[in-house]
Amino acid sequence: MPASGFPRVFGTCGPDSPSDEPFASADEISGQATAFLRVPHGIRNAWVFFLNYSNDREFLNGLPLPGVGYQYEPSGKAKVLFGIPITSAEWKPAGNVKLRLTYLLLRTVHAGAEVRMFRRLTWRADFFWWSRRYRRANRTRDDDRLFYNEKKVEGGVRVSLGNSVWVDFSGGFAFDRFYFEGEDYDDRGRNRLDLGDAILTLQRPAKTLRPVSPQGIIPKF
Repeated sequence: MPASGFPRVFGTCGPDSPSDEPFASADEISGQATAFLRVPHGIRNAWVFFLNYSNDREFLNGLPLPGVGYQYEPSGKAKVLFGIPITSAEWKPAGNVKLRLTYLLLRTVHAGAEVRMFRRLTWRADFFWWSRRYRRANRTRDDDRLFYNEKKVEGGVRVSLGNSVWVDFSGGFAFDRFYFEGEDYDDRGRNRLDLGDAILTLQRPAKTLRPVSPQGIIPKF
């Protein structure tokens, strides 16, 4: 099928300092940059190529990571990205229902469902499997990071205040939680602290809805 439209090039980048002493030195700073090339294929579909650099990645940390995917959009109700290292899907089986699924190598999963009950009220349910990495100041080894891993189920309601601003009231259950300090996930048996399961009650303040990427389907590495 002939291509529709022209290839597009875009990118994202940004620094961060997840540390007990943010931006105290270069050792407490992390950052990432991703360049995308989207090549249309047909009216709705496209090939997506990207190159990511991050010094805070869960795997292959500090190395350029190429990726490729095929974005398939059979209708306005469904779009899927089949790719490596990311696969993502969104489906609207009904006008007020939205389902999402995202998998990022190696241990990042998000599955979610939304049902718009009224014009400004949306019910949601989510499952997360994720990790965060922190750079503790004055650590003995510069390559070490403090990892936090967690699985979580969550549900709640989101109230729209207009102009893409919303407040979220939710609760959930977190399990399989632990901290460890090391260079990567293989070091999870060293300097490890296991946490018990926990019931969560959350109230997120008003904020603006933002897509996870310029295409709304490719999550952060």
